[in-house]
Amino acid sequence: MKANLIEDIIEQLKNAADPKVYQIYQKQGAQGTQFGVKMGDIRKIAKQLKNNHELALNLWDTKILEAQFMAILNFKASSFSTQELTELSQSANFPHLLDWLFSYVIKLHPEKDQLRLAWLNSKEPSLRRLAWQLTASSISKNEGKLELKQLLKTIEETMLSEHYLVQWTMNSTLASIGICNEELREQAIHIGNKLALYQDYPVSKGCVSPFAPIWIEEMAKRANKN
Repeated sequence: MKANLIEDIIEQLKNAADPKVYQIYQKQGAQGTQFGVKMGDIRKIAKQLKNNHELALNLWDTKILEAQFMAILNFKASSFSTQELTELSQSANFPHLLDWLFSYVIKLHPEKDQLRLAWLNSKEPSLRRLAWQLTASSISKNEGKLELKQLLKTIEETMLSEHYLVQWTMNSTLASIGICNEELREQAIHIGNKLALYQDYPVSKGCVSPFAPIWIEEMAKRANKN
C-alpha cells in the first residue's frame, strides 16, 4: 500500500509538470530529478499523506525535488533526532528547499539551539546556512542571549568568503541585528556598506532590498511608524 501510494504521488507530480516552472527551478540552481510543479499543486497533492511522517521520509528518499517539498509539509519535527535531522538537512542543497525545511521543521525542533551551535562550524554549507538562519530568527524573536558584537565581527570577517548558500542567511543575521538592536544599528549598517553584498540585487516593486543597509533602515522606519 505504501509503495503504491508513493508511486501514485510521483505519477501525479509528473502529470502536473509545467515546463516554465521547470526552467525557473533550473535557473535557481536546482539539481537532480525534478518535474517543474507549481507550489500550489505540490501543496494540494501533499495533503494525501495526511501528516504521515514515515511516508514523508519515503518521499524524501526518492530525491525528487517536488517529492521532497511534499515530504517537508508532512514531517513531524519532534520525530527527528538531532542526528537524523542533521543527515537529512545536509542532503539538501537547493535554497528554496532549505528554506522550507527551516520553516516547517527545523525552527520547530525542540533542540533547535543545540543544532544551531553544532551546525555553525559544519563543513556542509547547507548546515551552516541553516545555523545562521536559526541565529537570525533567534535575534528577531529575542530568544536567548547571543553575543551580537561577536556575530558582527564574524560576519564582517568571513561573509564575503563564505559559500553562496551561507552568505544569504549570514546577511539576514546582519540585518536582524541592525533592525532589532538600536545600539548596534550604525555598526551593522557600516558593515553592510563595507561588504556591499547584494548591493545591486534586483528587487521587485514593493519588496525590500536584501542589501543590509537598505533593509535595516526600511524596517527601522516602519517600526517607528507603529
